[in-house]
Amino acid sequence: MAASTTIGKGELLDGRRVFYFDQRVICSFCMLENAPVKRRALRKTGTAMAWRMLSDLVVGVAQGQENRCFKDDNGRPWGEISGVRHSASISHSRDLIAVAVGVDPLV
Repeated sequence: MAASTTIGKGELLDGRRVFYFDQRVICSFCMLENAPVKRRALRKTGTAMAWRMLSDLVVGVAQGQENRCFKDDNGRPWGEISGVRHSASISHSRDLIAVAVGVDPLV
């Protein structure tokens, strides 16, 4: 299956860019402002921000339904909406953070 090339219009939310890919995946990108200089502090700050961003995306997809974000036993992030898992991804390197969640549930 070829990668999606249809990208929805980006929105700017609190310094974050949000995009839709074929209305099936929503992702968000952010650069940390005033990022810590020390590597460990930067990693901790980036991880916390990534989970907040993922939570915001899952809340948006859930549209009022019961939802949560969690890690499975292998450390992989997931979004769960009304008991159904949605694929999720977190990536961060230095001060750049990217997160994504599948709009459609994992089948």
